[in-house]
Amino acid sequence: MGFHITDMIARWLPARTPPQTMQRKAVRKALVDSLQPMLLAQGFSHFEGTIAWRRTAQWIDVVEIGFIDTVTHRRDSPILEVGRYLAFAPPDPISGPVSEAEGLVYPKASECHLRKVMFHFKRPKDTTWVVCNERELLECCGEAQRLLERRAFPWFAWLDNLHVVLHLLREGAPDIEGKSRDQLRRGTWNYGGFFSGQVLTGMVAFQLGLWTLCLEYLNPVLQRGGILARNRMVIALSAQSLAVIRNAVEAANLKKGTP
Repeated sequence: MGFHITDMIARWLPARTPPQTMQRKAVRKALVDSLQPMLLAQGFSHFEGTIAWRRTAQWIDVVEIGFIDTVTHRRDSPILEVGRYLAFAPPDPISGPVSEAEGLVYPKASECHLRKVMFHFKRPKDTTWVVCNERELLECCGEAQRLLERRAFPWFAWLDNLHVVLHLLREGAPDIEGKSRDQLRRGTWNYGGFFSGQVLTGMVAFQLGLWTLCLEYLNPVLQRGGILARNRMVIALSAQSLAVIRNAVEAANLKKGTP
């Protein structure tokens, strides 16, 4: 029979519908209106939908207003997501291809090479807001502004130092659970995996002019045609990604004086 004990428990418990939050459209507009002036002052673009970008020659910074389900509320609970996409590196194949338009990439926060979980001030273990009324909406917007000013903007500035990025990639441990006492490192993640530990590390080393280190990481990737994963399995990279890596390897060999 297809009966399971969880079915029996469900019959005993009364049905419970999670309370409805404010409509997503109203919450998104309020957050965009409150965050937009701060982002523009820091060189970000106007929001396109729920995402604002800031571009330099080396990277793209992303601030995104997301909405997710929670255990007790429906899917209109907002979160603030931030990330840095390294323009000199190929996209992470696990995250999938990044949208492009007129020669520019437009990454989502979930596609960035480095990401930061934005933990709240009032509830340090929480990342979502429950917004059911105007008072909660005002509190959400106010705390989102403080998170940008005190956590996100300093985090972006911290990563401007590529030596810091290289250290994270080679020695740091991701902190997606927010256990670190260092507010810059706290919540920083998406490194320590196969792609970041091989390709991203080599590309950052290239940017820093560390030719030997660059070749140490990128040569094996180029020879295999992909990144080495568990059980010696190789995750193939696209032709475009391999071309970026090949260019870095050839340039590093020239700089190092290796044929």
